[in-house]
Amino acid sequence: MHLRRVSRWFAVSVGLVLLLAASLAVAGCGSSSSSSGSQSGGGSAEGGELTFGVLTALSGSAAAYGEAEKVSAEIAAEEINAKGGIKAGGNTYKVKLAFYDQAYDPTKAATAATKAVQQDGLQFVSNLGGGTVQAVQPITERAGSLLFCMCAGVSFVGKAHPLTFRPYFGDPESLAASLAYLKTVEPGVKRIVNLLPDESIGHETAPEFEEVVSEAGLENETVFIPRGESDYSATLTKVLQGNPDVINFGPNDSGTYQTVVKQAFQLGYKGRYIFPDTLEFDPTLKAVPQGALERSIASPCNLSARTPAAKAWAAGYEKKTGGEEPQWWSAQLHDNWMLVAAAMEKAGSIEPEAVAKALGEVSIQGATAGGGEVHYGPAEAGGPPQIFKVPYPVCEVVNGKQKQVTKG
Repeated sequence: MHLRRVSRWFAVSVGLVLLLAASLAVAGCGSSSSSSGSQSGGGSAEGGELTFGVLTALSGSAAAYGEAEKVSAEIAAEEINAKGGIKAGGNTYKVKLAFYDQAYDPTKAATAATKAVQQDGLQFVSNLGGGTVQAVQPITERAGSLLFCMCAGVSFVGKAHPLTFRPYFGDPESLAASLAYLKTVEPGVKRIVNLLPDESIGHETAPEFEEVVSEAGLENETVFIPRGESDYSATLTKVLQGNPDVINFGPNDSGTYQTVVKQAFQLGYKGRYIFPDTLEFDPTLKAVPQGALERSIASPCNLSARTPAAKAWAAGYEKKTGGEEPQWWSAQLHDNWMLVAAAMEKAGSIEPEAVAKALGEVSIQGATAGGGEVHYGPAEAGGPPQIFKVPYPVCEVVNGKQKQVTKG
């Protein structure tokens, strides 16, 4: 009996020690942030940290986009921290960033998302590209994390996906703005070929593009091409037999459309291009034959900042890139993180569901489209506010330079 009582006392004591150790370990995890990107779950008013994850293309054919996003996100984090951080629920959080290379590849994007939300425990992540969102969204939804997709399309937002947001303009609206300008300067234009990526985002947006072109009174043809190929000459030979006046690139990445422009030029194409999903102008100008981009149109574009917030963002971009021309489309990611910070303060919480609700109630003075009020609007009729609402200024390439031709 004595030995049994001692054994029982020893077992209980060991159990209490282990329970106390586990409690201390959990408490420690809640107030630290690792270099791999794990975020503070609570944090004190003096030193909490919150990590935003950025899943983007730091390699591959879309790497130019990824670098622009990286710079824009860094500017946002620096601005938030310079103002003292995010004050929510009696705590103050300094913002950190964790970057994950998804190379604009669905498989790599899924791996990056798993690392970010399951291994590193991040609850707020952005992701580049409509071609990767289907690979990432199920992972973030299962984890209860907020997902911000820098991409075209609407199928991934709405009532069925309350934790997904699109801080990005709409390609169909962009195309409509470009066509409205085109018809004023070239009323004889008749035929457009929509050269779209052969993936989910290309097929999703194809009917929308075709509707916009038809409403403009023009003829349509849609051709799907694989992303990132080195030779499109066979496809282009067939396309050019139809004598298109304009080729619309839709949501193609810069590596793909640079290859197409070079090969179409070699095949004798003299028509215009439309870039509704942003034009990486300087790199593309260097990558294609002289004159190949002349008369091309892109929207939305802004070549100058109109407000103090936009001027500050542009100055930060140029400083971080050694004087490169700001990629204005990427200002949307900067503005998104600023809105997230505002929503956390509005909600008094860093819980994803509370922040998601507050995102529909806040606005900021951002850099998007040259500066102005930025906020989320309805994703669909009657749906929650999950999509950026922005103006669509148009630029045209004239004498080898981009010229802004409409205010949007």
